[in-house]
Amino acid sequence: MSSIWQEVNGLITSPRDGLEEICARHALGWTLPLGAVAYYWRTLPISEVLLGPIGGPVTYLAANAVVALGWMVLLTGLIHLSTRLLGHRRGRWRDMLLLWGYTQVPGIALILLSGVFITAAPRGWPHTVGIAWLAPVFALAAALFIWKLILQFQAVRVCYGLSGRKLLGVIGLALILYNLVVWAEFTFVDDRGRVAPAARQAMSSALCPVMASSRTYVPLAFDRLVYRVRTPRRGEVVGFVPSGWTDSLGSVLLRDHRRFLGRVVGVSGDEVEVRKGELYLNGRPVEESYREGRSGIDVGPTRLLAGQYFVLGDNRDVPLAEYHGGLIAGRDLRGRLTEVGRLRWAYLVEMGRC
Repeated sequence: MSSIWQEVNGLITSPRDGLEEICARHALGWTLPLGAVAYYWRTLPISEVLLGPIGGPVTYLAANAVVALGWMVLLTGLIHLSTRLLGHRRGRWRDMLLLWGYTQVPGIALILLSGVFITAAPRGWPHTVGIAWLAPVFALAAALFIWKLILQFQAVRVCYGLSGRKLLGVIGLALILYNLVVWAEFTFVDDRGRVAPAARQAMSSALCPVMASSRTYVPLAFDRLVYRVRTPRRGEVVGFVPSGWTDSLGSVLLRDHRRFLGRVVGVSGDEVEVRKGELYLNGRPVEESYREGRSGIDVGPTRLLAGQYFVLGDNRDVPLAEYHGGLIAGRDLRGRLTEVGRLRWAYLVEMGRC
């Protein structure tokens, strides 16, 4: 264990020399466990979507360590491919993989710092926490982020002997390839989106209570692949966008998508009616154990055509217009809320104390 601390100390005092020493040993050492830890949270939605239907939570939680390693292999492979596409023949992919896990040490420290901060912060922050307490935390987070970028640039430099424009060219091409991979992931496998406060308030009973002071957009994960295999089912909590909604170029490039939440209460062919918040399906009242509120919503009988769904919030005191609920076209659904999404809700919205 002392060896990892010596290596980390070298990465702090002299990042390039520390990476060169690690590379000279030609041993994977700690890089694989570091990579698995660094990308475990990032790849959880992918593992749930792909492996959850096979063996449930135990399977995808255990196998996600392997998926996280696969993600690191993919990233280093994209960097290696970028060097070859730009005509650079020096360096080996194995050395890039060997170094990359060590470049994640600041990221792991940042994850731990975030966990401690979110868990220890008082309820209602940032409204109840002064800037004097937040400033040093954010400064430390920024320092860790910058350290991580330095290590990553130095790793490419050490492994492939690049500098200046050649180094920037490889990094730029690798970022383009990476964003293409992420675009494919978010288009076909899973979706990530920031959920509006009104939508979270409307779905509070499905997940956990929402603080009255919460005005932030919380990132949640949605299973997009499932609706490429089958149609949505009644009772599923889904992420969606209003009809005609288009993400701005900035949100696409930054992967900062806006999403809304609701529960599918009617599918194609159903007749849906809501009286004082109570759901009637095909003329019959529906028992909804999850429902909150009773007086906020009235919707006349509505027959759903092919490809149409009816989405309601569990809290019927929240008007439909506030979270764009009601009749939704199938093309506007962005996926089923995953268990990982629920975990993020519980951890980020309620500071891990739901």
